[in-house]
Amino acid sequence: MLPPNPSEQFGDAPLDDLIRVLLSQFKRLLADNGVSLTADETLEVARAIANRTSHAKCSAIRTVMKQLVKESIDLLQDRWGLTFLKSLYAQIDDIDNWNSTAEFLEIANEKSNAELRISAGATLLVAMGELSFVPYLINIIHHDAGVMDVDAVFAKRALLHISFRDGSASDWFEQVEIWLDQQ
Repeated sequence: MLPPNPSEQFGDAPLDDLIRVLLSQFKRLLADNGVSLTADETLEVARAIANRTSHAKCSAIRTVMKQLVKESIDLLQDRWGLTFLKSLYAQIDDIDNWNSTAEFLEIANEKSNAELRISAGATLLVAMGELSFVPYLINIIHHDAGVMDVDAVFAKRALLHISFRDGSASDWFEQVEIWLDQQ
């Protein structure tokens, strides 16, 4: 018997729990940029986003998250000439400019962190209604190729949230795309 897929628990979890996880991933970076969140505020903001309501800190979070995602996009482009999608498909040994194991590990870590920030940050921003970040979620889902790893499940849940679509439908992605075309 195969072990359970850890991402399965996120497919059915309440949306505010997922958003709380995303916010928690950025807690230090948000604080470094002037947006501190207590545990209670994190929960309140997550609930507000899930309920499509507002919270006093949402605007500041949105601003910082856009900046963090842009910095990671710029890093991939400036350092390796990669778009987010190309980076997802690029193998670390395809990237030049390393001569030692330490340099290799540094590049791998930097590339991976940029991809994670873009993935998690874009997911949070889309859940907050920022449709300009939808292409990154579509990239995640296409790259995932139906495996539905954690990043893809989070992306799916954010897309379903903004589009009011049913994730249990076999054509959920097509339904989301139709909705996006109408926006």
